[in-house]
Amino acid sequence: MSVGVGASPKAAVPQTLTVVNGFRLVCRSVLSLRSRSRRRSSVPPKAHLSVPPEALSRRQTVQSRYPQSNESYVEIVRNRTRMKIAVATEVAAKERKSQPTEARHQTLQKRLAEEVEKRRHSEQICECLQEDVESVKCASVDLLNRLESCRTAYDAESLKVDELLAAAEKEQEYQIESTVRAKKLTEYEAARILDLEFIEKLET
Repeated sequence: MSVGVGASPKAAVPQTLTVVNGFRLVCRSVLSLRSRSRRRSSVPPKAHLSVPPEALSRRQTVQSRYPQSNESYVEIVRNRTRMKIAVATEVAAKERKSQPTEARHQTLQKRLAEEVEKRRHSEQICECLQEDVESVKCASVDLLNRLESCRTAYDAESLKVDELLAAAEKEQEYQIESTVRAKKLTEYEAARILDLEFIEKLET
């Protein structure tokens, strides 16, 4: 808030106090110094000679701290109030600007936590898959060993079967030969009997 140039100090002080509470003592001290300076300016010159040195030094200190200038004390207070308001406005603007940044930072942190959790879950799945792959490899090796054993046994059995088939073929050939020989022997026996009968007839 700004105070008009023609406004009185009594109207400017409440506005200043409502804007900056911490500036109350400064306003009071400025107004009291102004009233004291007016009272001292109304004192005759001879009265200044009776002022103690301590008071003079204190007044010089106050005057050096609050130097007299063309600006009124109301203008000084108003300028300082404006500076306070500008600083407070700038701080508020920075806070408003920092709020989206903090929200974005929190969002990024949440996403990062989710990604870390996903990565941890993926690592666990990968470890389980690696264990499964190792188990499958062991099972494959076991199956290959069994297959090799079965193949060896099959080869041995196949060799035995081949031997049995060869023996059966030989047996079959032998049986055929035996049948042929038995048939020939039967024929020879029948012929011998006929010959014997013919010989007996001739003798009689």
